[in-house]
Amino acid sequence: MLGFSVSLGSKLNTTYIQSMVSQGYDTIFTSLQIPEEDDQHTLTHFGELCQLLSQYSITFIIDVNPSLLNHHFYSLLDQYAHGDFVFRIDHDLNINLIHDIHQHGYRCCINASTITQRELSTLYHYSNSQSLVYCHNYYPRPDTGLSATFVKQQNDLIHSFDSTADIYAFIPGTELRGPIFKGLPTIEVHRNQHPCIAINELERVGISNMIIGDTGFDLTLARQLYQICVQRHFELRVNVTECINDDLSNILFTKHHSRIDSPEHIIRSHESRQLINQTIEAIGIDQRLPGDVTIDNHLNGRYEGELQIIKSPLQGHPNINRIARIYKQDQPFIHLIAPGDTFEFKCLKE
Repeated sequence: MLGFSVSLGSKLNTTYIQSMVSQGYDTIFTSLQIPEEDDQHTLTHFGELCQLLSQYSITFIIDVNPSLLNHHFYSLLDQYAHGDFVFRIDHDLNINLIHDIHQHGYRCCINASTITQRELSTLYHYSNSQSLVYCHNYYPRPDTGLSATFVKQQNDLIHSFDSTADIYAFIPGTELRGPIFKGLPTIEVHRNQHPCIAINELERVGISNMIIGDTGFDLTLARQLYQICVQRHFELRVNVTECINDDLSNILFTKHHSRIDSPEHIIRSHESRQLINQTIEAIGIDQRLPGDVTIDNHLNGRYEGELQIIKSPLQGHPNINRIARIYKQDQPFIHLIAPGDTFEFKCLKE
């Protein structure tokens, strides 16, 4: 699940919000208790946000002061049947409050960064686990973000009580939020990392749901992030070599599946060997470098036409031709391609 943040302290950017939702982002994180923002304006903008997305199935995670959770507020939310409202209680762990939220038909979000084993024991003794989700903090100030090791420890602790618990965490956006403007990650090293790399690490440490912490995100990047994280599809930009012809272009620019049994140092296309229409001339290659896209020529017999992406330096071979090279900025993505994922190439030059 992918989500993004919406600030309620100023007029809503409705174009951005609708663009993100239309791309498949189905979770919105927002706050009704940011000190820098006026309470009345915040509530007004929150109502406008709910109205804007009233026809969409959106999960709203709302950082809220418990004093706001009254009959009037619940009545406001009841107007939006498609919304899944989750209240993040960031202060005292109040069992009675959690019960009250659940009794009104909503879920409660617990701070995953600070929860302790003792608190979890209390929660699961008195509460319905189905009414609970967890969300880590984001950290605006540089050097205060968490380590991946600590996040994994917290996630493992939570999962020891509920193996299917939903846990959220944050990555930075591209339009950074003030007053510090240094990104809003959960894990410190993600502050300056590509979002796709950051999300891959979050998945490895047990995070099932990711939210863009800052309130702006490049829409092209948002599309790429959704493709990689949800659809498990990778678009890789390449420069083609001089040896490529129409038949090789047809093979290169089709949609490929990474073989389930791909080895450690290369990614093998599942279907490329069935796509050849003519003999592939033997050109050979002196060395295979990370980011190279190669194809086996006719000297490799039944392997002729096998397309591979090189992940680690390998020796060259007369039976292998280099037909393209992946753009430097896209090369880190090849290490994210898992068995069964799909990938395709986009040419940088016509």
